[in-house]
Parts: sequence; structure tokens; C-alpha cells
Amino acid sequence: MRKILVPAIFCVMACLGAGSAQAQTATQDINLTANVASYCTINNAVTGTVINAAIPVTNGIVDVTPIPNTIASVACNNLADVVATSLSGGVTTGTAPVSGATNIINYTGVATFGGATSTINTGTAVGAAGNEAGNTATTTGAATGDLVVTITPAQPALPLTPSTAYADTLRVTLTAQ
Repeated sequence: MRKILVPAIFCVMACLGAGSAQAQTATQDINLTANVASYCTINNAVTGTVINAAIPVTNGIVDVTPIPNTIASVACNNLADVVATSLSGGVTTGTAPVSGATNIINYTGVATFGGATSTINTGTAVGAAGNEAGNTATTTGAATGDLVVTITPAQPALPLTPSTAYADTLRVTLTAQ
């Protein structure tokens, strides 16, 4: 019996001792946070690539065909204001016109994004006096997709002053709220 009892006691002691010799577990929690500000991007940047467009004029006659522009990969992660602004108040030479002529080709610019449309008509102000902003329109929520801008030139009532320097910039600003 002693032969059986000694190994049994040894086994019980080994089992009890094994429980107290096991490794303990330690844990560490890591809480993750992030701050995401409201933003708008064009092709993952805050400023899109400049687009150049020419208004055809033949023998003083302005081609009034709309000039469409579609800018892809536009995103705003919140409501956003859309504003179309003429930086020169019309396509102008920036110099005084000759007597009986004009130095401005007015146009209507329409910018649409996320269900919001801003329209600028440079013909509503007399002369080209710098920045002219269209209405401020607000998207219906966060939006992704195309920014569609259409420019429709207008034929002036007076003949155009000869110049190769007619210019303007139509800027569309998307401001996240």
C-alpha cells in the first residue's frame, strides 16, 4: 500500500503545486481617439487644378454657347457652403475702353455641388470693379461627387475694345461648416 500511497501523495502535491506556479496574466488597455474637422477637398487637396477656358469671339461677336466644366472627386464631410465668385467682375481687359466701346464680356457662372447651386451674373453690376460673389448655397449634407460649373458668356451691347488681354477668374469656394 505504501507503494501506491507515496506516488499518489506525490501526484497530489505536484498538482497542487503546479497551480500556484502558473504564470499570471497582465493586461493593458489602449483607448484610441481621433479628431476629424469638417473639410472639403477637390481630388484629395484643398485647392483644385486650374482649368483654362477660352470664350470664342469672332469679329466682335461673342459665342454665347455655355462652357461646361465637370470637376470630379470632390468631397465635403459635412454641410458646406458653395459660392461662385468672379475675381474681376467679368472678363475684362483691366484698362479703360475706347470711346463708344466696352472692355467687359459679362457672363453667368453656375456652380452645383451636393444639391447646392451658386449663381454669379457679372452683368448685374455696372463695370468690372473686382470681386463679385454669387449667392451662397448650402449642400443638403455631406456630399461626394462632381462639382459642375457652367459659364455662359453674354454678347455686350457695345463693340468690344480690341485686346488680347481679356481675363477673369471664376472661383468656386466650398466651405465646410
